[in-house]
Amino acid sequence: EEKLLHITGHIRDQVSGEQKTREEQHASIEEQVKFLESVIGDNAEKHSKGLEEHGKGVKALSEMHAGTAERLDFIEQTLGVSVEKQAKDLSSFISQQLGGRTTP
Repeated sequence: EEKLLHITGHIRDQVSGEQKTREEQHASIEEQVKFLESVIGDNAEKHSKGLEEHGKGVKALSEMHAGTAERLDFIEQTLGVSVEKQAKDLSSFISQQLGGRTTP
């Protein structure tokens, strides 16, 4: 009976030790998971901010491009009208100089 109590006590000590080890490992794993979650969260926030800044840059470039295209259209239209007007004026001048005669 004494030997049985000794073996039972030894088994209880082993089980208690293993339980303590598992609790420490569990706490360690939980800490590691929390750390990973914080790192992933930080990276996700940085990535989100980076995408937001990129979106703002793209929008600004798009607006600038639209403004440039409108200005270019205006310049082309103005030059086209000017060239047409000058051609008519030149034609009229030549006709006046030639006294109504047409050129070959």
